[in-house]
Amino acid sequence: MPWKKFQRVVGGFGLEELVIVSAKSGQGKSAFSLNVGIETGVTQKISTLYINSELSNEQMIERYLSYACYLDSRKIREGKYYDEREEMKVNDKVYKAVSAAANRYYESNLLFKRIPDLQLSNIEKAIRTDCMERQTKLVIVDYLGRMDITKFNGARDLQEWQIMRLAANRLKTLAQKYHVCIIMVCQLNEEGALQGSKAMKNEADMWLSINRLKNGKDTYADKHLVDIEPYNTFINIEKARNVNDNSCILVRYEGSMMRFCDTAEKIKEMVEMNGVYK
Repeated sequence: MPWKKFQRVVGGFGLEELVIVSAKSGQGKSAFSLNVGIETGVTQKISTLYINSELSNEQMIERYLSYACYLDSRKIREGKYYDEREEMKVNDKVYKAVSAAANRYYESNLLFKRIPDLQLSNIEKAIRTDCMERQTKLVIVDYLGRMDITKFNGARDLQEWQIMRLAANRLKTLAQKYHVCIIMVCQLNEEGALQGSKAMKNEADMWLSINRLKNGKDTYADKHLVDIEPYNTFINIEKARNVNDNSCILVRYEGSMMRFCDTAEKIKEMVEMNGVYK
């Protein structure tokens, strides 16, 4: 992974492991998973399958380009990087950066796959096919809350958290069966909790929870006596091998660029590329 502190504390992800990444809506769970997918599939060229139920492959590639080129993803979508002096002429600097990043993507081992009907049988089919064709090592499922729970056998008699636990159990089995690491993305409720989380925790090899810091009055900063600048987010390690539960890693998340950084020098580099903190 590109994050020094994260790598030092957690030690990376392993084959046949189930990793849960959770956060409230808009906190960066998909961006974090995308960062992992890009590092693995594009930088390291390890076969990586990114499954999602909402965004098209073209939209996912736009997110990748935002990350790779330090560009505002919203401006990419809205065509803001066109040169205003000549209609529809792309700024040369942006064009060169995007072209180079696009070439890296098409030469990489990162594959985006949209499954609108997100259910376990379709996830397994996608994993099985990709493993046969590309010897996949990492699968990201974004996100499990979009799964059609009505298609679970006996779903009418189960609560949603029970179904989520069964899904986590099944994904862990698939990780072992196909010798891959699976990242399972989950959305927390408004209180920052996931009902039945204690039960799901038993199914996971690692659980990472992403939380935004509150400017100036954050209990994390008070508790740990740290200066949170230039960080704005922390990753709570709910569970990981050889790591104390509820350990934390400070990071900076720039949503406009879909990027996470965990060291001051990388944050400085990111800011310089973007021009200013958002």
